[in-house]
Amino acid sequence: ALADLNKTIELNPKNAQAYYVRGATYSSQNRCDKAKADYNQACNLGLSEACPLDCTPPDQEELF
Repeated sequence: ALADLNKTIELNPKNAQAYYVRGATYSSQNRCDKAKADYNQACNLGLSEACPLDCTPPDQEELF
């Protein structure tokens, strides 16, 4: 999953949803620094549901 998300972000670095989902993936792996960075990037790209997130993964239904 991470490899696909990394490739998606590489091809389209403005894909806020990809950062959001990758952040959730990192969060579920307890990789909080990476999760926070991706949530922050998703927020900066305009995905408002990513803005208040820290290292708590969102519910699966919220990812897509």
